[in-house]
Amino acid sequence: MFLAWRVLMALVAKPLLLSSALLLASLVGAQQSTDALHYRLELELFFNTKTIRGVNHATFRSLVHNLQSLDLDLDSRMKVYSVKAGTRTLGFTRPSGKIRIKLDRPYQKGQTFTLAVDYGGHPPRGAGFGGLIFTTHSGKPLAWTLSEPWDARTWWPGKDTLGDKSTFEMWITHPDTMVAVSNGTLQGIDKLSGSRLRTRWKESHPMIPYLASLCVTDYKKRVDTYKHKGRTMPVEFYVFPESYNSWAGGLNKIVPMLATFADVYGEYPFIDEKYGIVQFTWGGGMEHQTITSQSSSAEWLSAHELSHQWWGDNVTCKTWSDIWLNEGFATFSEALYMERRPGGSKAAYHSWMRRRRPRAVSGTVYVYNPSSVGRIFNGNYTYNKGGWVLHQLRHVLGDSVFFQCLLDYRKAFEGRSATTDDFRKSCEKTSGRQLGWFFDEWVMKGGAPSYRYATRAVRVNGKDWLLLELDQVQSQPQVCIMPVDVQLRTSKGSRTLVVWNDRRQGQYLLPLDGSLLSVSLDPENWILRTGLTTRSFTLPFFGADRHELNLLTGGTCNLLLDAGSGRARRPYLTLLGASGTQPGFSVFGSHVPLNYDTVTSLGLAALNSPVFARFIGVLDSMGRGSMALQLPAKLGLPLKGKTLSFVSLLPDKFDYVSGALSLRLH
Repeated sequence: MFLAWRVLMALVAKPLLLSSALLLASLVGAQQSTDALHYRLELELFFNTKTIRGVNHATFRSLVHNLQSLDLDLDSRMKVYSVKAGTRTLGFTRPSGKIRIKLDRPYQKGQTFTLAVDYGGHPPRGAGFGGLIFTTHSGKPLAWTLSEPWDARTWWPGKDTLGDKSTFEMWITHPDTMVAVSNGTLQGIDKLSGSRLRTRWKESHPMIPYLASLCVTDYKKRVDTYKHKGRTMPVEFYVFPESYNSWAGGLNKIVPMLATFADVYGEYPFIDEKYGIVQFTWGGGMEHQTITSQSSSAEWLSAHELSHQWWGDNVTCKTWSDIWLNEGFATFSEALYMERRPGGSKAAYHSWMRRRRPRAVSGTVYVYNPSSVGRIFNGNYTYNKGGWVLHQLRHVLGDSVFFQCLLDYRKAFEGRSATTDDFRKSCEKTSGRQLGWFFDEWVMKGGAPSYRYATRAVRVNGKDWLLLELDQVQSQPQVCIMPVDVQLRTSKGSRTLVVWNDRRQGQYLLPLDGSLLSVSLDPENWILRTGLTTRSFTLPFFGADRHELNLLTGGTCNLLLDAGSGRARRPYLTLLGASGTQPGFSVFGSHVPLNYDTVTSLGLAALNSPVFARFIGVLDSMGRGSMALQLPAKLGLPLKGKTLSFVSLLPDKFDYVSGALSLRLH
């Protein structure tokens, strides 16, 4: 679903039509005792009176023993004429927003039964985005539905919940001057008396009730064909006659768009039925299963809604708190389409993600108040920040792993519903990485990092290094864990390294392949940061008695000792690399217990600049090693008689996938 700005503002400006307490009660209800298997909704539309009359033939399976009653959702303003099981009329009552039906007999666990609910009336305006709407286009009668999040109950009786998918048939009786469009495949059109038609559609893939749809007016129809990897499917468009020509350009892009998404998300989920777009007058779009309702044929809107067939229809959020699994995925898909479409580019992807950058970051992507329509469909958090969650996860995991995660997530929940926790666990299984930290800070909590950094280029033993100090200065969260790209432009060219930032004040040593010309952090905007500023460099670089830093594994342990400089107050160690380690083993380092003032003075007298001594510790296969100390000749005499003692650099944590090793110098 994509909401036009005027629709979103209307939601913010007006209160809900249902109280939160009533809404939550109606959503959970006493409906957990059955599984809805199939609905056949026979519905007649009366445009003159803007009323409907219908019978819903609903089939259920009992999930409990001795089931004697069943609650269905139907707005209290709609009238129920009868409820039957076969030829037997059943008793029912009408608690608020419900039909409470006394069954013809007790049903045991696993047994199925079918009810026929005869009902009708003028469909009321729902608490969400409408329900069933009678309106016009260019003076012509039009009826359309939009049931998200809980407005199916305003026009048909059933289990209006996220937790129960079922197959569906829609039999629509309407004037013979009109075309009726619904989910799935067209089964037939029957001629009836009184210049009426009955159009029969069938959706054979289970779907959530809010995705059931009908649109009826004097549509002009166009059919294209989608062919992909040996499969063929009709692509059907139903457009107002006055819009047919102006929509043509946008509709020409739908078949290639299907192929674009199929190449990255796997084949279109309902390729054995159809994909279609039907025009309606609501401002935006709605991803009804196999037949999207749209108010325009804009390319980005079509991409957003089409991607929902994978993320929202095939795999659906299990609770409204998890709605970002629908809308965040579709927002991300807009940008991905700009990258993967014919003629697309990575630059176009990044440009679109910047366009979808949230205006505020303090709120959460996860919806903690799922009784508020405005909060559920908050454009800033559910859509844009939700899209940025996937954008950032893509960078954390890398393209090959990230897109495999999406494929595996789809496979695991094909035709079902999922939660945020389900998605996280699926990604962890595919990637082999623990991702709780990522989902915790970006989905479950609010805030975003703001960075301030300083750099200094140094040359040691003929090799160039960049000293990087990276601070987090945001108020919320206290610490944001993220990999940060560092783009280095040197005399030899440009390259990007990645540092693992998991503290308020981080310090890093990065190798340079030439003289440094410029440094840029997060140049492609992979991180949803609120600030990025520079500051002056602080000496000493590693001046604390205890210091933590992150390194990557390799084969040796290399350290530098700065014996003093004009600004340094004590000698300090710089670690250039740690490698050859295994979990449970120590990486050996060194500590020099010298008189700081004496050494500092000597350093000033010698060069008036940092004086470096090199330590090289070679690790064996068990992670143990020896230490060799090499000091500049000018420091040899003052150090005579001083002791050098060894201490350990102990691994605090080890990331088995990326090889990042967190070390603490004691």
